[in-house]
Amino acid sequence: IEKFEKEAAELGKGSFK
Repeated sequence: IEKFEKEAAELGKGSFK
């Protein structure tokens, strides 16, 4: 899950959460 959180934060932290 850490990989997803890091990628999400780089993508925009809005698409994942």
